[in-house]
Amino acid sequence: MFAIIETNVASATTGVLENLKRHRDISIAFLQMLDRKSKLEANQISTFYKKLSANKAKVNQNRGVPGLESEVARLDAVIKVDSEEMLFQQRRRTYIHYCVATEVSYLHKQQAFVSLLYQNFVHEQLQYARRTVDNWKALEALLCEMPKPEDFA
Repeated sequence: MFAIIETNVASATTGVLENLKRHRDISIAFLQMLDRKSKLEANQISTFYKKLSANKAKVNQNRGVPGLESEVARLDAVIKVDSEEMLFQQRRRTYIHYCVATEVSYLHKQQAFVSLLYQNFVHEQLQYARRTVDNWKALEALLCEMPKPEDFA
């Protein structure tokens, strides 16, 4: 009887408890990833867009004006650098969104794992209950073979 109880406790401890701890750790890591996402995804694209628009307006205004060719060339170089940086930021934002989507997908799969974990736990508990009933039935059969109090009178 004690072996059955020890097996049940060991199974519950190593199986269910450890897997629930793992799921808790995954959930905490997901929340931390969302915090990092909000910090990493500072909206710099709008800043670059405003700066780019202002520089393009200056270039269009100064193009063809004598004596401002060097200023126009400098602004063209700045526009090129800002355009590349804005493109980099857009790709970075897309990559961050991809990573978040992947993590959400993984989290959903883990929630399905928890459901399966509970199903297995209930199944193990049913098996434990059946073994306990079988054990009591075996003890009952032995009890019937024992002498009755009237036999000693």
